[in-house]
Amino acid sequence: YYSTSLVTKKSDVYSFGVVLFELITGHSPMFTESGERLHIVEWVSPRLAKGDIHGVADPKLSGQYNVNSMWK
Repeated sequence: YYSTSLVTKKSDVYSFGVVLFELITGHSPMFTESGERLHIVEWVSPRLAKGDIHGVADPKLSGQYNVNSMWK
């Protein structure tokens, strides 16, 4: 939507994914880490590619989550 200003099924699915990342990570869609402004998708994607679901999960969860559910 940001680049085309058109709402499509694809943009809706992407937006829903961003909301899920917000819930899982505890981060807002745009946040600052180590002085760098990041989009949540840019931050999550490389960690998931490495299989690091624990590095993505909100530390406030204290590991109290189902790993399989988190992956889904």
